Amino acid sequence: MKTLNNIMKLTGFCLVLYAMSTSCEDMMGDFLEKAPGVDVTVDTIFSTQVNAETFLTGIYREGMYTDLARWSELDGYRGDMFSSYCDESENAAAWVRSQTFYNIGAINDQVNGDEGRWDYRWKAIRRVNIFLSRVDDVPDASQAWKNQAKGQALFLRGLCYFEMFKRYGGVPLVDSIPDP
Repeated sequence: MKTLNNIMKLTGFCLVLYAMSTSCEDMMGDFLEKAPGVDVTVDTIFSTQVNAETFLTGIYREGMYTDLARWSELDGYRGDMFSSYCDESENAAAWVRSQTFYNIGAINDQVNGDEGRWDYRWKAIRRVNIFLSRVDDVPDASQAWKNQAKGQALFLRGLCYFEMFKRYGGVPLVDSIPDP
């Protein structure tokens, strides 16, 4: 075991030494260089109906309530079904919220303790406001689709505010994009 530890230390030292002696260009080439103008911008999103509809669908992901277990590759959030918050079911995995907060009594704050969707709802509200301000700029969308999409966005914003008011009380109403 001691020999294995020494080998691991030597290997780690060699990797650090290699990383310190080479540049990023030697290790990765021009991987970090990107051509100008390849970023997705707000103008790109609202240039076609398909892109705008994809953006609206993304708002559903963050703004719509769900009690299904989820894993986000972006932020690593893990959730569990709310039925395990009471005696309807038991979730024995140690990493789920119901086990941590309710089954062993370690609930410590309201924002992360009830369902942890405070930041998701604000992100959805921000995206709804962006969508509502730019949906009329979509050139290939019919007015009927724009009206329906606006209705969906307004419903999602109202749902987010309802859920936050239900859990936290009064929250500020933001119905436009704030000017930084």
